[in-house]
Amino acid sequence: MSGGKRLSRLYLDAELREAAELLLPTASAHYLKHVLRLQNGDRVALFNGQSNHDYLAEILIKGRQVSARPLSQREQDVESPLDSALVQAIGKSEHMDILVQKATELGVHRFIFFNSVRTQSPLKGARLEKRLAHWRGVSISACEQCGRNQLPQIAFADDLSAALACIVASNKILLDFDGQPLDELLLRADHQAGFALLTGAEGGLTAREIELARSGGFQSCVIGPRTLRMETAAIAILALVQHRIGDMR
Repeated sequence: MSGGKRLSRLYLDAELREAAELLLPTASAHYLKHVLRLQNGDRVALFNGQSNHDYLAEILIKGRQVSARPLSQREQDVESPLDSALVQAIGKSEHMDILVQKATELGVHRFIFFNSVRTQSPLKGARLEKRLAHWRGVSISACEQCGRNQLPQIAFADDLSAALACIVASNKILLDFDGQPLDELLLRADHQAGFALLTGAEGGLTAREIELARSGGFQSCVIGPRTLRMETAAIAILALVQHRIGDMR
């Protein structure tokens, strides 16, 4: 790369090793060739989501085909030390996309999505598989942009009860207007253990769901006097915990 341009990063679902010539998927090839207008020999960074490093690689263009050849490994660990899981009720598609994108950039380790009582369009079957694949793509794009080399895990549960069974974190926090201030809760938290952050869909969680979460070890907290949108609430509580305990200062 020349002229002080930012090194573009590209996710590639393949084994990465030096000197190997890797044919890029059509969409990636089109982006590099026609959007970024890269030329033979230009540099990009490649990662496959399986380690804390990526590879400096050169672009090889042969007609319509575009390949990348890894040149050297780059140690670049930007993963958050905070083991965080966002336990999120399914909301509207556009809100979920924003949530996945921003939470990935903030360093979340895993998503656990579930159909709540107030989910307007519960996901199942082929539509569920399509949305999970779409959210994986959103998360990959966010990793490409923010410098992460590891992809967040994305899991799905049919309802809140099934979602709670997936949680292994010791610190369980529920966003709820009847809760205590987040700062007070974090003072008593085990900062060396994982955090699970539970937020509802656009209509919030029902009283029964809140009671179910509390019986599962979740403690209610509030992060301010204003009513936040679904995606704003999830992003805000993750950012606050990252600031207090993670790597955002």
